[in-house]
Amino acid sequence: MLEGIAFTLVKTFVSHIFGVYLDANLQYLELEEVTQNRELTYVCETAVGRSSASVKYQIVEELEDRLQNALDKSASENFARIRNRDEREIVQNFRNDKNLRKFVKFGVEYKPFLYGNGLFYSTGCIPTQTVLSYTEKRVRQAKIDITLNRSERAFEELETGVSNRGDKLDKVFEELDKL
Repeated sequence: MLEGIAFTLVKTFVSHIFGVYLDANLQYLELEEVTQNRELTYVCETAVGRSSASVKYQIVEELEDRLQNALDKSASENFARIRNRDEREIVQNFRNDKNLRKFVKFGVEYKPFLYGNGLFYSTGCIPTQTVLSYTEKRVRQAKIDITLNRSERAFEELETGVSNRGDKLDKVFEELDKL
């Protein structure tokens, strides 16, 4: 009975610590800026092609590549201390964002198409603030997923008594039993 109470207290304490950790760290994300200068209001790409559809396709591809590079850089800066396979999988899912193409395709604002010499010219832009908020949301969610993964592993270690410090943890429970 005393073990159950002690375990519940430890679990509550650890949950509180994780909550404090999330509150403290998620407010100060170290995000890679998508553009070189935050004052720029748009992330833009220009393309030339034989049809307006091919120009749109090129613009979406180029913007997707730029944003993918920004996500990769953001992942390497924000997730440097990955501990296990599950966390690597979370970061890999962050890097390989399956919704990035939709985000770019539906977020692009095209400037009017110009036609000359048998070619279409256009520029497609996404507001920088939209890109930054999308990236912040993705980083925040990945950090939450990693933290939850770590807390689940910690609770599993507490429940099974298996830990890198198993002997110390056993001694703590033995001392609690004596009380």
